[in-house]
Amino acid sequence: MNYAQICLALDSNIHIGSGRAGMLAKSHTFIPAHIVSNALVATIGKALGGQYSNFTDALQQVQQNTRCGPLFLVNPITEGKILFPTRDKQQIEQQFLVASNHVTLNTENCSSVDGALFEVEAIAKNVVRGQYQGQTTQLMGGLWFKQQKLCGRNLEDWLNNCLFGGELKSGLGRIHLKSFKTDVESYAGLGRVDAMGLHLNANDILPGVTLDGVHNVSFYPWVGRLFDRDKGFGRAISQAAFVAYDAPIKQSACFLPCSDTHAWGCWQVVS
Repeated sequence: MNYAQICLALDSNIHIGSGRAGMLAKSHTFIPAHIVSNALVATIGKALGGQYSNFTDALQQVQQNTRCGPLFLVNPITEGKILFPTRDKQQIEQQFLVASNHVTLNTENCSSVDGALFEVEAIAKNVVRGQYQGQTTQLMGGLWFKQQKLCGRNLEDWLNNCLFGGELKSGLGRIHLKSFKTDVESYAGLGRVDAMGLHLNANDILPGVTLDGVHNVSFYPWVGRLFDRDKGFGRAISQAAFVAYDAPIKQSACFLPCSDTHAWGCWQVVS
């Protein structure tokens, strides 16, 4: 496969759901790889006609031809460096996370539904505090691909038309592609990268979520919401995978995003 480093800029806030804490719909502090893959599927399926069969075809094409990796917030202080979701959580919360109140409406009487007030946490489109306040938020990561064209269009074109995360109805999730580089030899500055995957040494930190190859960490269940043919989007829960966050590498290894549906996009040792 070929590798490309991608950098995206936010055109709106984005909400990457990580569960709820009371009335707060929490956001991840990075973009898990399956979000990137599913955004490609949704964009391609819609362009092909928007029917169920079109999305099924798009899913097959994305799974067969790409391995999308996670995207991380670019550190505004240090150009080209990323923020680790867990290790740098305090800095991310201070500089990038915002929240807004929402309510579900009863269309019959044009009033709010009892108990339906909630708050959505999101990654802000601009740095919200500190020396770099107002600077556009950027995301950096990469993907592996067999062919640069997918369903008749370049991957760059598809990525530039993607919407990320949830709460799209309220204008969240808009991004644009800043760069798509195929001559980069590292994954967002983390370690050597090639057609085989991301190469890291013992005790290097692997940001994001990984299935194996790490040590001295706890593993947590990793589930997502899926499309249900009868009930609609987000009404089915995926099989749980068990992952570690921002974990140290046990021994030198090469990692790729997993292609199994229940752990789609989670880092996995390949050699």
